[in-house]
Amino acid sequence: SRGPALWRPCAVGGAGSPGCPLPPVTAAVSAGWMTLSGRTLDRIEGPASLAVTLDVPPPATGFVLRIFDPWGRGVRMLAGDERGPGARSAVWLGEDDTGLAVPPGGYILVGELTSAGRVISRERFVLGVR
Repeated sequence: SRGPALWRPCAVGGAGSPGCPLPPVTAAVSAGWMTLSGRTLDRIEGPASLAVTLDVPPPATGFVLRIFDPWGRGVRMLAGDERGPGARSAVWLGEDDTGLAVPPGGYILVGELTSAGRVISRERFVLGVR
């Protein structure tokens, strides 16, 4: 049977399933060469932007940051260059390529390291917009 029987006390303690509290939201998330200030852009309570910090390592010569909706459609080309290894940063304010605010929902940030025009590393983060 379904319904209330699915909602039982959490035996794991901290897992995000029925009957369990959601895990705490961490301030920053990292994937080696790319770090985000968080995973949620909240226009009402803040933060109203997400900062992305990159450390482009050799042999990469550049990077590209793109935002996609859950259906894989491109929403925003956030940043990119081919200046060689080094530190970079970008900020997403929750807008699309035309400058309009995206609707609340889930989005995917894809970061790619490039070398000689080829992708040599790819990282993905799921983001929420409220």
